[in-house]
Amino acid sequence: MVIYSRAKQNIPITDIQADLRSITYNWMSHFNVSHYNGSWTVRPLRTPGGTDSIFPDLINADRFEDHPNMLLFPSVKAFTKGMQCEILSARMQDGVHMYGGTS
Repeated sequence: MVIYSRAKQNIPITDIQADLRSITYNWMSHFNVSHYNGSWTVRPLRTPGGTDSIFPDLINADRFEDHPNMLLFPSVKAFTKGMQCEILSARMQDGVHMYGGTS
C-alpha cells in the first residue's frame, strides 16, 4: 500500500489564490501550539465525516468527506477530483513560521 508519494501536478495556483482572496473568516487555530512563531490557522476542506474538525484522524467517523468549506474553494475541489487516488484529509493553512520541526 502506498501511503505517500510525490507526483508532478499542475496546481492551479492563481485559481486557488483567487478563492483565498474571497475568504476572510472562519479560520481555526491549529491544534499544535508548539514549535512555531506567530499564528497558525487552518481551514478544513476534507475531514473525518465532513465534520468541523482540523484533526486528520478517523476518530469518530468511518470515512473522510468534504467539509462545507470545500464549496468555497472550487479550484481545490477540481484539483482533488482530478487526482487518481483517494483523498483523505485536506485543509488550507496560513501564517506559520516553523522552528525546530515540521507539521
